[in-house]
Amino acid sequence: MKRVGKTRPEDVMESSNYEKIFQTCDGGYRWGIMTTNGSESLNNVFRMSRRLPVSAIVEDTFYKCNKWFVDRRKRAMDLADAEQRWSERVEKKLKKRWIKAARMNVVSYVHGEGQYQVSSPDEYIPVVRGTDGSMNMIRREFQYIVTRGTGNRMECTCKGIQLTAIPCVHVLAVCRERNWDENLFVAAAYSVNYLLSTWNGVFIPFGNPPEWPYCDNPRVLPSRSWIRVGRRKQIRHVMTMDEMQGKRPKGHRARRSTSDKNKRGM
Repeated sequence: MKRVGKTRPEDVMESSNYEKIFQTCDGGYRWGIMTTNGSESLNNVFRMSRRLPVSAIVEDTFYKCNKWFVDRRKRAMDLADAEQRWSERVEKKLKKRWIKAARMNVVSYVHGEGQYQVSSPDEYIPVVRGTDGSMNMIRREFQYIVTRGTGNRMECTCKGIQLTAIPCVHVLAVCRERNWDENLFVAAAYSVNYLLSTWNGVFIPFGNPPEWPYCDNPRVLPSRSWIRVGRRKQIRHVMTMDEMQGKRPKGHRARRSTSDKNKRGM
């Protein structure tokens, strides 16, 4: 953790800025936030169907994916018919950030490419670290540096636009000052055209089993030794994120209280 937040982790003289931990400058130490959330979301979607046999799980997955594609394709087509340029999520972010950007002061050092100083009058920032490791926060004026490179390449010291490819509030403040179109700095992947391409896939009904194409592959049957009577035993492997969220470790079982034992005895 002593290396997290540094511009150069190998530099022992540089102080650790724990309050400035971003995915773009920590050497990939926060890889888990981008690799486990997707699987956790799918586990939540299929939390009931995963107890079914394999063939039933495949069928349930097929119908759920088809429903997602149909519903979200329709929503994307509605946005395209309304001539909306970006997805709903990006549009909401830009509108919210424009309101905050109106209260910021911009100092221009150049006319086009170069750096701009953006002052936020009411920024909630850390000022001193307590003895217990906690960071004391205070509201005061804070300055950010926005840099416009060649073309439409924008950077900000808050790392917001570098991380999400969506203009942060400081970039929008510069756009207001220079009368630039903020849409030039939004990644094309957020456009409605990309959204339509994402959900453009079409599922084909598989029909009745007698109508399926003939398959001469060997038939795989489950081992009779694995066939059990009753409810199937569930195995839940505790991962690092479970431990961070304070969940019970593997093997822990809640003990029955004395009142429950008395009720069972009655």
